[in-house]
Amino acid sequence: MTDKIFQFNSWFGDVDTLEAEIEKPWIRVRLGGELKEKWKFEFKNRFRVVIPLPLLENRLGTYIGSDADDEFEDDQDYFDREKEDSDNNITAGLNYKIRKTENLQFSTKFGVQFKIPPVFYVKPRLEYVYTTGRWLFKPIQYVYYYTDDGFGETTKLEINRFLGSRFLLRSYSKATYSNDSEGVDLSQEFNLQYLNFDVRHGADYAASLEWESSAHTWPSFKCDEHKLTLRFYRSIWRSWFRVGLGPRLTWKREKPGDDEDFSEYWDNASPSLLLFVEILFEEGDSFSSDKYNPFTRKR
Repeated sequence: MTDKIFQFNSWFGDVDTLEAEIEKPWIRVRLGGELKEKWKFEFKNRFRVVIPLPLLENRLGTYIGSDADDEFEDDQDYFDREKEDSDNNITAGLNYKIRKTENLQFSTKFGVQFKIPPVFYVKPRLEYVYTTGRWLFKPIQYVYYYTDDGFGETTKLEINRFLGSRFLLRSYSKATYSNDSEGVDLSQEFNLQYLNFDVRHGADYAASLEWESSAHTWPSFKCDEHKLTLRFYRSIWRSWFRVGLGPRLTWKREKPGDDEDFSEYWDNASPSLLLFVEILFEEGDSFSSDKYNPFTRKR
């Protein structure tokens, strides 16, 4: 695949001039799902192909996948975190990095969702990283326009506390407003991670204990769901092949259906089990513990 990218980039100039600065193309595929009560299995899949264009100084790249663009960029363990009504359409487009420094990154995506009719969108993204001591703060701001749903915005804040050489405490906050949301959609997650060093994309941990809550603000503020999850990741056979396992408890606000007459209530904790495999195709070496530093590593 790298050879094909060289051929494409030859239209833009001399292929040898920026060879040392190339960001390698890669493909990631995840297959799996969630095993729920009464042996109900909810199948989920994700894939992503990223192709940088090095002769444009890595400012412009192409992508195609079944991921929500903002979740892919900011929360690399988003495998089961889409909305229940999400249709996970195939999306393709261009990502242009307008400005990129050690602490600041400003980029814009121009893409299309392959629906009938197709949906086009533009999505600027601004990220800032600030570190002090063992703390890392990363605010992220999106504004976007989709031809079917119009304008919207998403605000995120990731806070990390590095606990020695192997543990990381993380807070992940998210607020989204759009024409199809219930006022403002909110989510808050806390997790304690035991770090791993054998992956280049996706989650950088071997185990993670997580608490996640979601809520909305219209017509009044209400919590919708709470989840307690213990996740495990491990590479087997080859470094590019990983398996994931995650026992979970879910507390969910139940709502009456169209033909039912009862008030909302909180359901008892429902057990489930996340299962998936991940395959990663890329060129390059895996991380090692002596190179890993969540506060200085370039993303």
